[in-house]
Amino acid sequence: MAKKKVGGLTISIVAERYEVHPQTLRSYEREGLLWPSRTKGNTRLYTEEDLEQLELIPDIDARIGGQPGRRGGRPPHAQEDAANAR
Repeated sequence: MAKKKVGGLTISIVAERYEVHPQTLRSYEREGLLWPSRTKGNTRLYTEEDLEQLELIPDIDARIGGQPGRRGGRPPHAQEDAANAR
């Protein structure tokens, strides 16, 4: 059996760094896109390899660019509504 990788960053730190909600990262894990290691207490820990994988997820750039999932970002329809109101 392969030895489990040892991580270092918690979900809250990674979410803040990538400006996504922690639930987005949990969703990526459920979808099989990320595989963070776990502590004995079941806390997710993300390695640099996990962060590299996160950057390969196709829509992460869109999320960082202000799409849903980014803290403070507006959904596209809200941006259009705001523009049309001017």
